[in-house]
Amino acid sequence: MFEFACQVALLVASIGGMRVLVRCAAFGISLGLVVLFTPGKRLHPAVKPAAVVVAILAFALFNPNTNSILVGTMQLLLYVAILAPLLWVSNLPLEKPEVRRILLIMLAFQGVSSLLGILQVYYPGRFRGNISTVITGAKGHYIKGLYYKNAAGGLVLRPSGLTDIPGGVGMAGQYAALLGIYFYLTDRDSRIRWIAVATAMVGVAAVSLSGVKSAIICLAISLGVFASLFFWQAVSAQGRRMAVWAGRQRISPLAVLILLSIIAAGGYYLAISVGGQGVTNSTSALTKNAPSQVFYEERGRFLEYTINVLLPEYPLGAGLGRWGMMGYYFGDPKNSKGGSIWVEIQWTGWLVDGGVPLILAYAFALLLAVRFAVKCSQTPALGDFAVFAALVAGYDVSLIAGTFDYAPFITSMGMDFWLLNAILFGSIAYSYRTTNRRVSTVEAIPARYR
Repeated sequence: MFEFACQVALLVASIGGMRVLVRCAAFGISLGLVVLFTPGKRLHPAVKPAAVVVAILAFALFNPNTNSILVGTMQLLLYVAILAPLLWVSNLPLEKPEVRRILLIMLAFQGVSSLLGILQVYYPGRFRGNISTVITGAKGHYIKGLYYKNAAGGLVLRPSGLTDIPGGVGMAGQYAALLGIYFYLTDRDSRIRWIAVATAMVGVAAVSLSGVKSAIICLAISLGVFASLFFWQAVSAQGRRMAVWAGRQRISPLAVLILLSIIAAGGYYLAISVGGQGVTNSTSALTKNAPSQVFYEERGRFLEYTINVLLPEYPLGAGLGRWGMMGYYFGDPKNSKGGSIWVEIQWTGWLVDGGVPLILAYAFALLLAVRFAVKCSQTPALGDFAVFAALVAGYDVSLIAGTFDYAPFITSMGMDFWLLNAILFGSIAYSYRTTNRRVSTVEAIPARYR
């Protein structure tokens, strides 16, 4: 809730010079919670590679090309804050009602953000707060690319929802879609279930209206993984009846596919009715050429530049504080040796900060997070937590795919990634510590976590 409050505060123009403080506060509280909730012995499997990540960055602080000790320290602390939920969440007494409250808060906030994004397109120039100074300070083709015509023919800036970034509603829409599906499948109250479906449709519409092609792709990936895990569980040895447990009911994979199709079609129809050609242009751009060609034209050249140019020059990193918001806020522009390096995708950022060792360590941490979520999703005895695990796994894979388009693990999206994975681990580990249940898939929860 504090993170959401900081996000909304950025929409207030009168904050002025306090914007840097507000941006840092959301990450700072994550560091403070590590002190308040001392980590115990039960830790998420990704903690060890995450500790290696921090160690590599600590060494990188003393790289001779680091911009300055100040900005290097801030960059290091930012990484720690983003990874911190792995420590302070894992041992919290997270019971099922508590987890549902957390997810309901997220659904409500992201649903409102998505709905606001739709209104921003339907009523150009209205329902929008302050825009980031980084965006307003840009010029030329970049600014022009942030506008499109809505269904009424009006020129509209990409919807931001409850963010200060044009197109930022795309991530809110993905949260709303996934969480809406989760509550439909697990809640026993029919009113909440149908409200959840409506919210999921609004989320799909918001993603389509965002004008961000990567957001559309990531939503498709997350929904595809979510549906695949349901099907996988149904055809496994523990699900021969071609049905899975969701809440207190058995649901067939076909029913899940129909639900996802209705939500996707309904949300896209709503987006077209509001955004018109602005929506169809974004989606048609994804299919006009082969996927490999589309990727190269959009972001592939940045990955190529990273591999062919930066990797040979900086195999062990180029020093801290040379890119991103920390470099923008705290960097020393007079340091020519440690000057800024343009970074568009996460892999470039990892290479610049810690070289190949950082890439390998962070990638391994992500792999362990996905592996744990997938294993839990295939454990029917976990009930609602298995559905939650499928949701987390879908979100995980989509955000990892997003690292080829932008740099999510240096923003609040990265912190939310580790928060959701830590909540999944902590809630399941706590349920095993407080009950005598046993499940056949012991690999999902190692004995030391029970």
